[in-house]
Amino acid sequence: MLCPYCGSPELRVLETRELDRGTTRRRRECSSCNKRFTTYEHISLEKLIVIKKDGSKIPFDERKIQLSIIKSFDKRNYPKEKVDKISKEIVSKIYSLGVNEISSVKIGNLILRKLKTLDKVAYVRFAYVFENYEDISKIQEEINKLK
Repeated sequence: MLCPYCGSPELRVLETRELDRGTTRRRRECSSCNKRFTTYEHISLEKLIVIKKDGSKIPFDERKIQLSIIKSFDKRNYPKEKVDKISKEIVSKIYSLGVNEISSVKIGNLILRKLKTLDKVAYVRFAYVFENYEDISKIQEEINKLK
């Protein structure tokens, strides 16, 4: 690594801090020009591909999981920090499977299992969209299973 200010390779690490999900933050100082800067190190994972229900393939996008969970908890007064934690746990679980491709159905089932243990209303909301229920009786069946 070279100093971004003067290009010198003579750097020293002043501080190292572990952030979430495998990111390391380092505060560095150049021994030549004495300027300081911050670097972030991330674990480089293989690109994960999601196989949709129609067979098409798209790159995995963690934000989609987070947004779907946020929508499920909408107006439930569930703390944002907990919602973020839930989505991070699910994403970690997906990466821990060690696969290059995963079906959207498997991702949806992971989310459903997690929501079912945390909040029944959020679970039913997510299930409604994920299972593509078009009939109120299907939703009622799902609610009855929770009792």
